[in-house]
Amino acid sequence: MKVIDLRKAAARNVSVMTYGASRVGKSRFAATWPRPLFLADATEKGWETIRNMNPENFYDPSFIPEVWGIEEPGDMFQAIQSIATRNKQNPGDILTVCIDSLTLYSDLYFTGLEIAAVKRNNQVDRRRLFGDLGQHLAWLITEMHKLPVNVLWICLEKPPQDGSAGGPLLTGQTRDKAPARCEYLMYQRAYRPKPDEPPVFEIRTKPYGPYIAGGRQGDMVLPDPLEPTFRAFAEAVGIPLPALGSGTKAAGGRK
Repeated sequence: MKVIDLRKAAARNVSVMTYGASRVGKSRFAATWPRPLFLADATEKGWETIRNMNPENFYDPSFIPEVWGIEEPGDMFQAIQSIATRNKQNPGDILTVCIDSLTLYSDLYFTGLEIAAVKRNNQVDRRRLFGDLGQHLAWLITEMHKLPVNVLWICLEKPPQDGSAGGPLLTGQTRDKAPARCEYLMYQRAYRPKPDEPPVFEIRTKPYGPYIAGGRQGDMVLPDPLEPTFRAFAEAVGIPLPALGSGTKAAGGRK
C-alpha cells in the first residue's frame, strides 16, 4: 500500500492523452515537450513532421527529439527497459516519452495476436483477442507511468456516432479506461478561419461539442482553447519548466 500525502507538492511528471484527426498538430505538440523520445509507428512515419519543424519551436532548440521506430510489439517491451536503464544511468536524459500513436500500436499488437491464433489452431476468437489486447494496453500504460518521465499518449480520433461522444480511437473498454489512467485528456483540432488563410491549430481542454476532454485539475481552470505547446500547458497547470541544456539528438532512426 502506498500512502499519498496531499500536503506535499505533486510530482513534476504528468501523463497526458491527446487525440484528434490526422494533420491537426499532435506530433508537433509532442515535439515541444522537454527532451522528448518518440516511440513511433515505423510505417506511419509521423516523425517527418518533427524533421520538418523549425528547431526554434522545440522546448530546447539545442535538443532535437529522438525517435525509435516501433516495428513489432517486442520493440515496445525493449523500449520500456531501455528508457528505465538510461534514466538510471543518466537522470534527466529523457524527460518525456511520446507514444505516437497508441491507436496504431493497438492495431499492430492485435494483428500479432490474430497471426499467433491462426498459427495455433487456425481459428480466431476475436472477442477473446480484444480482451487480451485490453489487458496488454492496461499493462503498457501502467508500466510507462512508472517511468520518471512525462508520458504523452497520442491517438487518432473516433468521430461521434449513434449518440456516442467523439474520443480516442481505441477499441472496447480501452477507449474509456486508457484516458482514465491519464491526468489530462485533450482534443486537438485545426481549422482555417478563411479558405485562403493558414490553418489554426488548437487544443481543447474541456468538452468541445461532442468531443470529450478534461483533466484532474480540481478547481484550477485551464485555458480553452490552449496554445499547443508544452510551455503553455506547463504554465496552465503549474509545472516547473526544466532548465535548458546543451545537446543534440538525431530525429529518426530505430533503437
